[in-house]
Amino acid sequence: MASDSGNSDSEIDQTAPGRCTSREFVWLEGKTKSIPRGRAWDKLNHDGRVKELSFYQNWTSQRMQQLISCNFPALRGQDLTR
Repeated sequence: MASDSGNSDSEIDQTAPGRCTSREFVWLEGKTKSIPRGRAWDKLNHDGRVKELSFYQNWTSQRMQQLISCNFPALRGQDLTR
């Protein structure tokens, strides 16, 4: 039998401890009344302001802030609490 040497997403999820969640994070340029669409959404994507991040549900808020800061370097040193 031939075996596949690549790992599928389901195989990786099964070996990871805890439950992993993936969310799309959007760093908005300012306060908005609605979700950006069309050209505004395309611009956010082009500027690197939209990222899909995976995290575990048991992570602390500090660990979540580290994840966000690593993916959005311009936010380092900013207060990310609500």
